[in-house]
Order: sequence, then C-alpha cells, then structure tokens
Amino acid sequence: MQWLLDILRGAVIGISNIIPGVSGGTMAVSMGIYDRLINDITHLFKQFKKSLVDVLPIAIGVVVGIFAFSALIGSLLGVSVPWEADLSQAKAPFTQKRLTASDVVNEGVTEITLTHAGETAALSLVSGNTWKFVDQAGNEKTLTGSALKFKRAGDGYQLELSPIKPPLTKMPTIFAFIGLILGGLGVIFRRVKLKDFKAGGWTVFAVFFALVVVLPLLSIPRAQAATVSLGSVLLMVLLGMIASATMVIPGVSGSMVLMLLGYYEAVIGSLNGLRSGDLSSLAILAPFGVGIVLGIFLIAKLISTLLEKAPTMTFAAILGLVLASPVALLIQNSECFQVATPGNWAISLLCLAAGAAVAWLLSRLDQKQEN
Repeated sequence: MQWLLDILRGAVIGISNIIPGVSGGTMAVSMGIYDRLINDITHLFKQFKKSLVDVLPIAIGVVVGIFAFSALIGSLLGVSVPWEADLSQAKAPFTQKRLTASDVVNEGVTEITLTHAGETAALSLVSGNTWKFVDQAGNEKTLTGSALKFKRAGDGYQLELSPIKPPLTKMPTIFAFIGLILGGLGVIFRRVKLKDFKAGGWTVFAVFFALVVVLPLLSIPRAQAATVSLGSVLLMVLLGMIASATMVIPGVSGSMVLMLLGYYEAVIGSLNGLRSGDLSSLAILAPFGVGIVLGIFLIAKLISTLLEKAPTMTFAAILGLVLASPVALLIQNSECFQVATPGNWAISLLCLAAGAAVAWLLSRLDQKQEN
C-alpha cells in the first residue's frame, strides 16, 4: 500500500514538473514527503539500501507521470495541437519522417494551410526565421522556425502548435494544481511556528514570495534550437542542473525557468519525440538527464544543511515560495479568464476542491504511516 501511494505521489510530482509555473518541490511539500525526499537523496550513499527502497517508488512515479501524462496534460493546457499541414506546393514530395522549417523552405514552401478538428489556419514565412500563425478567427502570433517540427502522419505531415486562445480545459487543470498546493498547506503549518519568524523570518518570507510572483511577469524569449554538438551537450547538462534545482526548491518551476531561458520547447519536443520512437532525441535528453541528477543531489544537500542549521529561516522561505505559487499560476494563466464561461468556472472550482482533497488525503496518510 505504501509503495502504491508513493508511486501516486511521484506521478503527481512528475506531472507538475511538466507544467510551467508548477513546482515539483511544492507538490512534495503539499503531500508531506518533502523532508523524506531530501533526507533520502542526501543519505543515498551512506544508507543506500534504506534510502533506495524509500525513494524508488517515488522516482518510478515521477517517470510514469512525465512520460505517460505529458501528452494528456499538454492537450488539457493547450500546449500543443496536431495540425494537418498542406505541403503539396513543395518542388518535390517529402519522404522524411520529420521535417524542420528549413527543410520546407528549401523546397519552396513559404505558405502552409493548417487544419485541425474542422478549423483552418495559415502559417506563412515573414522573414528570415520568423513565421506568422493566423487562426480561423483572425488571431495572430509570431513563431520562430525552430519551433516548427513537422512529423510524418500517414501520407501527409502534422505540425504541433499551441492554440492562440487557451482551451476551456486549461483553467480547470490549473485550478486542480492550485488545489493540490492549497490542500497541502497544513503540512507546512504543522512544521512552522509563525511566532518564531520575527523580522528576519518575515523578510525572508517576503523576498521568496516576491521571487515566485515576479517570474511569470518576465518576458519569455524566443525559443532556442537545441542542436547536437559538444557545446550543446554541456549546455544541456547545465540546463538540467538548473531545472532540477528549481524542481527541488518548492514554488520555483523548472519548466518556467526553461521557458525564461528559451529551451522549454526544445526539451518538451525531444521528450515527445522519444515517446513516439525518435531515438535521436536522446542526444538532447541524455545530457539533460545527467544534469538533472547532478542538480538534485547538489541542491538537496544544500537544503538539508539549511533545514538543520537554520530551520526557521528555511521554512520561512519555503512558506513564501509555496504561498506565492497559486498567485504566480493565476498571473501566468490570466488569459483563461477571458474565455471562461460560467460552466467553466464551476468545473474549475470543483477541480480546485478535488485537488485540495487529494493533497490533504495523501498528506494525512503519510502522517499516519509515520506515526
């Protein structure tokens, strides 16, 4: 039973790491296993068998959550939609399994008609590496060529693009994760004594709260292409370390940091490629994975030391990070409010309550097992 619960907790952590603005560390805090994870990671070599048995089901859940649910979560959030791409105007028929923007331009294709679920859209080359995407309602957005990846589908090609307007499923999904965060606040308040914060503790709380709220307000740079070279391998290791550090730290989203650095699409695209059988994606994902492992061990050791040497200040920072997460999520996804219907609001509030109930239940079960 403990293993199944830990796999479920790990799956929630894995899924949360896919969503920009949601932190895996926050989910671990909400479900009451954050201290366990930090302790297991930092003592993995000193108490190998005990730590491995404890952390293994959570790690399995994380992997399952990332690989099994990334497509579903992407669909619910409107991260990507498979558009049928009309490339019939090419000088010569394409035969490759995958195409880049450069491939289609080299064959004279600069205007592409896209169709999805009865809707049409247009994609046209503006200049250099800049493309314009216009949907059926006339809404526009600008894309870089590195964001365009065509995949063979039957006799034609599909292009994964996010919709200009968020789908109605996005707000309920976001609210469910906000519920997961709020439902686990009791775990923190059982550990934190607010009367011990004093001026220093409240200052730390305010600084880390502001840090999380400011992140989604920063401008997102254009997507960067991840090419295969020694420099890119070292870069992916570094990006993996940065992303994993933010995964471990509650309230700071690894996906959000990757977006701010311009590599979110490259990593998610490689992940989706591997899931569909494209082994060349490992050239990006393998060094990224190495960086994740290194980053997790380094930051876990740092947090373990802080929890031991300065527990009040550390929990003040954690509380600021976690409480700011729902605010940051609402800011980052404010476009959902523009398309939400009364029914959408009702479903979102139900998802909020369901998420809070799940987090509360998982944290309570973990508390009972510890006692």
